[in-house]
Amino acid sequence: MPMSSNRSSFLPLPRSAIFIALLFTFLATVYSIVTPIFESPDELWHYPFVWHLAQTAELPVQDPANPQLWQQEGSQPPLY
Repeated sequence: MPMSSNRSSFLPLPRSAIFIALLFTFLATVYSIVTPIFESPDELWHYPFVWHLAQTAELPVQDPANPQLWQQEGSQPPLY
């Protein structure tokens, strides 16, 4: 059965979904501005991990006997 030509090909988003998306964007922006650099819960370990990855193009090697600056972040490879 063909669709009538006056119907839209997409469904409009409910107002609640738009409100939630805008609220999330607002709260994420406020959190980003209010939280000083390097004071997020694990940002001190993310930065050395990314620096090592950028400098060597390799994932860091985990060595329990010789912990590095990235600590547990070295065991979490990126998703790309």
